[in-house]
Amino acid sequence: MRVDNAGAQHLYRVGFLGRGRLGMSVLRRLLDDEEVTVPVIVTCHETPEVALVEGSFQQLAQDKGIDFYATNSLKGSRWSTILAAYHLDLAVAMLWLHVIEDPVLASARQGFVNCHGGLLPQYRGNACANWAILNGEHEMGVTVH
Repeated sequence: MRVDNAGAQHLYRVGFLGRGRLGMSVLRRLLDDEEVTVPVIVTCHETPEVALVEGSFQQLAQDKGIDFYATNSLKGSRWSTILAAYHLDLAVAMLWLHVIEDPVLASARQGFVNCHGGLLPQYRGNACANWAILNGEHEMGVTVH
């Protein structure tokens, strides 16, 4: 819960951008938090390494009365305008396919938190754990930035 300058309490507005089982798990936790409201869900289209995608997120959005978008690209002023209209305090990105550019990052008051499934910069892209195993790594991790 956040408090404005007049002392009024408001639910913390969090936008969700993501996909996959991990993304769904995080989204469900956000939806279960009584101090958070999720006004918008944006997901990517299916890729071979991520099984749970668009349809599951769309159904959840419909069930909860949340606005839903599916896209592989957040480029252009269109997306910063769309997201800014939700007056987000924060956006959470999970397993997003592409770099999220500055105008979109600026659409949430406190920015974005992104969880990437590998250690950056060594493991960019998707299937990071798979590549780490194939490369014989002794350590794996995630990057939150």
